[in-house]
Amino acid sequence: MRQAKISLLFGLWFSLAVLATLIGFLFIERDGWETLAMKEILVKQGDTLWSIAARTAPETDPRVTIDRIVQVNGLTTLNLRPGQRLFVPRMAPRGFELARNVKVVKER
Repeated sequence: MRQAKISLLFGLWFSLAVLATLIGFLFIERDGWETLAMKEILVKQGDTLWSIAARTAPETDPRVTIDRIVQVNGLTTLNLRPGQRLFVPRMAPRGFELARNVKVVKER
């Protein structure tokens, strides 16, 4: 009787471990890159990275969106020029922290 309980508990534990591992694989992309749909915008007079981030992804912390814009566009300065073209996130994924590696899917 005791051995049957131990076997049952081990079987349940093992099943939960396998299930947790499978669920983990569903949420991790194989190459470790975050895929973002991007759109191209034209910077207008008075635009800042903060205003663009707040406008394009209002439900996300602007600092996260700014980090993505800087990384994707290879910006070396935070100063923008009217007429400058930038790729910005089309929609911001919820719950993501600062992007480390971004693979861009550009949409127009």
